[in-house]
Amino acid sequence: MNKYNTKIGQLLALVPRPQFERCVRETQSDKFCKGFSTWKQFVILTYAQIANPKGLRSLTDSLNSNRTSLYHLGISKDVKRSTISYANSTRNPEVFERLFYKILGTLDRGGRKKFRKDFFAVDATEISLNMNDFPWAEFRSTKSGVKINMKYDINNSVPDYLFITNAKEHENNTLDKMRLKRGDTVAIDKGYCNYERFGSFCDLGILFVTRLKDNARYEAVESRRTKSPLVPEDETIVFTGSQTRKKCPHELRRVKSIDEKTGKPIVILTNDFSVSAEYIAKMYRARWNIEIFFKTLKQNLDM
Repeated sequence: MNKYNTKIGQLLALVPRPQFERCVRETQSDKFCKGFSTWKQFVILTYAQIANPKGLRSLTDSLNSNRTSLYHLGISKDVKRSTISYANSTRNPEVFERLFYKILGTLDRGGRKKFRKDFFAVDATEISLNMNDFPWAEFRSTKSGVKINMKYDINNSVPDYLFITNAKEHENNTLDKMRLKRGDTVAIDKGYCNYERFGSFCDLGILFVTRLKDNARYEAVESRRTKSPLVPEDETIVFTGSQTRKKCPHELRRVKSIDEKTGKPIVILTNDFSVSAEYIAKMYRARWNIEIFFKTLKQNLDM
């Protein structure tokens, strides 16, 4: 029987087995293993994504009834719920993280890079939870919830870093946890507006692109010509509000862009003076890629 004639077999054929085993050896994930190997766990987790079971009981019932088609993938005996549960709770997930980045590194993504190196979008999305099952994540009076805070690599279309907080926590408080470093460029929504953080970005050599708040008080110190009618304004500004100026005393750049589809103006704030105003507008529009990723994630994982 051809082990690649099933959907899961064809999917797993894309995973180089020697590379997988190298990850297992590097992380020692099969150390003290008594039969339920990392590969078997990986096969079952992949099967679960395809079968979309409602729980471990449903998963094991489906697995054991289709064991013949999984025999050549290493699943030769009935699998118990307790075995899967124990492996999921005790095996270090680093092995799967390493596998992900090794496979990602083999992909030819050079043609997709449209922006400078180390260009990220930062945003957050809420996941609603049942209050009875997740009382620790109380969000509102009738439900619980968590927030996925993500640093997203726009050039490679992949998350770079993420962490989870209670949905109550405002994303404005999470920027300092995003592992941004000197030389990074980050596109953020207006909800992350924090003038003190913008000031520290300037001090640390981190470039940012965001929306300027409507009530921001500033004065223009220099204006520049632009090449496109869709980007009519490009100015150097300083904040004039006493508290805002204290938090962010640096000169920043204000770029006004017109949305091609809606015709509405978008006022962008950045500390990047090294590229054209049109490029700044393009970078801010690219922030939408993280929204598309969140939408895709929720649709495929039923979140």
